Amino acid sequence: MITRKAAIGFIILAIIVFPTASFSWVSPIPQTTPEVSGAGFTVLEPTVGAREETSVYKPPMIEFGNPFDMAIAVTVIIEVFTLICYLVLKRIEPYIISWEESERERIRNNQ
Repeated sequence: MITRKAAIGFIILAIIVFPTASFSWVSPIPQTTPEVSGAGFTVLEPTVGAREETSVYKPPMIEFGNPFDMAIAVTVIIEVFTLICYLVLKRIEPYIISWEESERERIRNNQ
């Protein structure tokens, strides 16, 4: 069901997404030094010049250890999303083409 052009497009998409994701990855480590309170929460010290407030660091749902794992995850997510969109559009393509032909015929009849 996937054509050669689509397969080449998926490969090119992976070639573009993987290096971009690996170079733009930023570690989710907080910028301030954490203090551990007795309640088991990690409390961050406020930054200099900021209002005096205490914030709690919540780690991301998925924590990647290095940029390589992050790049693979982002590439897989984008590739799967693109594949699903491609398959859905391939499925509804005959309906779109028939609608286009009927609209052209309607416009031709009105003129």
